[in-house]
Amino acid sequence: MTILIAEDDTGSSSTLRETLAQTRANVIGAVNGEEALRLIQERSEIRILICDWTIPGIDGLELCRRVRAMTDRPYVYILLLASCGERDHRLTSLEAGADDYACKPVDPSELLARVNVARRLIAVQDELRNRTEELEHLHAELKRQNVQLAELATSDGLTGLKNLRYFQASLESAVSFSNRKGFPLSLIMLDVDHFKEYNDTFGHPAGDQVLIRVAQILRDNVREHDVVARYGGEEFVLLLPATDVDDGLLIAERLRVSIEAEEWPLRPIRASFGVATTNSKVRATNQLVELADRALYLAKARGRNQTAEADELENADPTILTFPHPHE
Repeated sequence: MTILIAEDDTGSSSTLRETLAQTRANVIGAVNGEEALRLIQERSEIRILICDWTIPGIDGLELCRRVRAMTDRPYVYILLLASCGERDHRLTSLEAGADDYACKPVDPSELLARVNVARRLIAVQDELRNRTEELEHLHAELKRQNVQLAELATSDGLTGLKNLRYFQASLESAVSFSNRKGFPLSLIMLDVDHFKEYNDTFGHPAGDQVLIRVAQILRDNVREHDVVARYGGEEFVLLLPATDVDDGLLIAERLRVSIEAEEWPLRPIRASFGVATTNSKVRATNQLVELADRALYLAKARGRNQTAEADELENADPTILTFPHPHE
């Protein structure tokens, strides 16, 4: 701890230094208010200021006010000294920010007692400050962990996309909004072609890398407010608010071409897409999901690596719409 004496009177300053030497604190001096303020700004170890009321330049009261305005440094305990000829000096000193007030010349024993009180108060304040900082740190860490837990609860562990639970909740909300406002809502379902065969040939770790890269391609090619989720296995879904059937098909085709154009290290990867859009007849979540799934099935049945739209189901050959789905 360092004690700063702001006093222009050489004799008074020397007396103060001799007395404070008994505290074993580091004692430094300033002969005017500007120098005292600069030292306090530059040296955070200064924790006690003993200042003359009438110090040249920035006087004692103004120095108190400026030190109190410093919120980015440890607290400075201020003892203001003055000739005791004015009754209002003590109150004025406290109002300016001083912690204590004493009349000059200060009795050495009294000065040491006041400094000891100051040191105890500083120790208590530092402890409170440390505890406050610890609590703030714990609060920030708890908040970070809560955000992380919330993210984990809604994210797919492998791909980082939203998970099925999040998608289903988003779908309910999006369909409800679409029905209320009359905005179209498109749903895209896609499936990586021949993925079981790929896993059997190259192993599941290689298959996982495919899913991770497909997820990244999907994420990079949609809008920020679109929902991209892993539906399960090698199947993904995209929820596109305010997107009509034509735009839904364009987006699906763009994604299909992006996957096909990727430089895959082991063998080419392709995907099939199904698109369904809300309209006057399709207003329920289960309808939208079923139609997108059947459109995906149609794309698979027609040879894979293509996009099909739900309206095409009406004119599709019924013989190729026989279950089970050819999703491998």
